[in-house]
Amino acid sequence: METVVTTVSGLMGSCAADFFSGTPTHAEEPSSARIAKLRQDINSRTPLTYLPPPDFNATVAPPEKLADLQHPDAEHLLLGINLEGLREACELVGFPFKGMDAWLITYDRRGHPEMAWLDEAYRESMPYLGYDFCCAVKAWLKANGHENESICQVLLKRGSKNVRPANLFYSHMQGVFIWDTVKRMRESIEAHKEKLPQATESAKALAAEQRARLSELPALMKEASSAKDWETYKKLEAKRDTLHDAMFPDEAHLFFWLGAPPPQPMSWPPLARTPDATRLCAAADYTTLKQCVQDFDLSRVRQLIKEIGLTLAELDLDPQAYLTRSFCILELLATVQGEATLLVQMHVLRAFDVATELAANPVDAKAAQTRREKDKATIDSFVEAMPGGFETLNATITEAIEKAAVPIAEQFSDSVLDLQNKGLTAHDVMVVAEILKSNTSVTKVLLGGNKEIDDEGAKALAEALKVNATVKDLYLNVCGIGDDGAAALAEALRSNTSLRELELRVNCTGEQGKQLLRNAVAGRQGFDLRL
Repeated sequence: METVVTTVSGLMGSCAADFFSGTPTHAEEPSSARIAKLRQDINSRTPLTYLPPPDFNATVAPPEKLADLQHPDAEHLLLGINLEGLREACELVGFPFKGMDAWLITYDRRGHPEMAWLDEAYRESMPYLGYDFCCAVKAWLKANGHENESICQVLLKRGSKNVRPANLFYSHMQGVFIWDTVKRMRESIEAHKEKLPQATESAKALAAEQRARLSELPALMKEASSAKDWETYKKLEAKRDTLHDAMFPDEAHLFFWLGAPPPQPMSWPPLARTPDATRLCAAADYTTLKQCVQDFDLSRVRQLIKEIGLTLAELDLDPQAYLTRSFCILELLATVQGEATLLVQMHVLRAFDVATELAANPVDAKAAQTRREKDKATIDSFVEAMPGGFETLNATITEAIEKAAVPIAEQFSDSVLDLQNKGLTAHDVMVVAEILKSNTSVTKVLLGGNKEIDDEGAKALAEALKVNATVKDLYLNVCGIGDDGAAALAEALRSNTSLRELELRVNCTGEQGKQLLRNAVAGRQGFDLRL
């Protein structure tokens, strides 16, 4: 019970209540009184209980209160973490947050045999995926005597301001780098900021505090550049990292419950050798669940989604990767049944072409899969029991995607469009070309490594270059472009005057196509043509 006392008192103690309500709290108040108040507050809200079994017509006993759940410290399931807190967690467990971090990276997948399947399912060049972060969190908790706690609980005990009751359920995929997940979360915050929880006065004060810290950056960077030893440099870099997220003050009050499904079925042949891998590293959350114990329950997650009241689903560039996983469908179902708000994150490329995407790949929740047929049957039974079943759920998801596309497309204003190594096809690049015909903010387009762009994609880009006057750099290396595509680009260059750099190395272009390009830019001083 000692852990319960520490965790619960931290959850809504001296600073949490003030952060959300502005009501003063009293540090001298006994722990037992704070716990009693916490339970009274939670029990007065929609109770966090087990949902009924798939037979929704069956007679169900009255819902239990949170205080009576099997887990004596179930309040930890209500915790969420903001993005600065996620950075704080990465630093604590020795895991990279943005790829190049000042702290020591101690996690190494090679030291965890249960993670070997990732090298086959993904590739060895991707050593820091969400699955790896779960493993790093578990290893740190175990090594530091926190087996019965989550990272959120640990951060609270350490006095972090970045863990509070969750106000946003983020449904996403674990098979990406942490920094990619953060980037998508920030894109979502920008696109849906009017529909997200608004900052309280205390949150605004915290944001102002963060902005004020930005004034320290110039001097800090100058000091780091002149550091005479590695240790000093690392310390200064670490301090700079703590200031980094002050550049995003509008996100400090958003506390995410990071829901993620187990890996997709086709990625799991190695499980024959490591049957415990799913239990060890696919706990469906990074920071709220206790990674060292069995803390995941489908019914409880469904009720959590209802309790939080706001779900943000990450579709990004490949909506089908998300929509074909039954556990993702379950989270969307819980959102619909709980009458929670459903928002969608997607890549701007998909947002601009959402009608074509949905026509080619309509939402079909029943086709979603899980690794275990038993899990799929359970989730499907939940859907079939709701009014309208799969048809209603498909329609709701489709509507959410269509609505989300509008603000995402409108906020397309970055100067760099980076779509390198995304597996884009000629059709995808035709969408990019349509965007560029009217866009006036993008100056750099990175499309390298998409081997299926080929001549048709190059022709579409050439048509866009004839009317676009803002793009200065275009990267099309390793894109399968031949002489026909090169000829189209050469023709466009005769009328386009804004482009200053064209990267076309490692393509299928012959000498004839290359010569056409050289002739098109002959006499253009400073033009960088790389063939």
